[in-house]
Amino acid sequence: MKIKALIIFFLFSIFAVNAQNEDWKQKIKSLKIAYITEHLDLTPKEAEKFWPIYNKHDDKINELRHVEMRRIKHQLKEDDIANISEADAKKLLNEYIQLEEDLINEHKQMNIDLMKVLSAKKIILLKKIEDDFGRQLLQKLRDKKGH
Repeated sequence: MKIKALIIFFLFSIFAVNAQNEDWKQKIKSLKIAYITEHLDLTPKEAEKFWPIYNKHDDKINELRHVEMRRIKHQLKEDDIANISEADAKKLLNEYIQLEEDLINEHKQMNIDLMKVLSAKKIILLKKIEDDFGRQLLQKLRDKKGH
């Protein structure tokens, strides 16, 4: 257990030092995988089935969250909201609503797929672990910035 904690600390340290590098997304993903591995306590059989499912859905969720959301936000920056037509605003709002629905559906499908390989209790624990990881990552970033 101490070795895993040291690995996570080391990975967090690497991330803090190299946060400006272009591969920061991959580093965050590596940190997240290490954190989940340490805290979820999967059996080897569970891990073999869990990771392909988790990675597939997590990649899709990240793509939706970052790529599609960035596209919508970019469009908002290009268009002055005060000057946007009602029709264009409605179109943009519908795109945003669709994105939110796609995210919900992807989370739902991930849970359905994970229930085939993990207990409901471990899936709930996974959600807590993901939230804890996100909070710790944000805290590390705040600490690094001195806020």
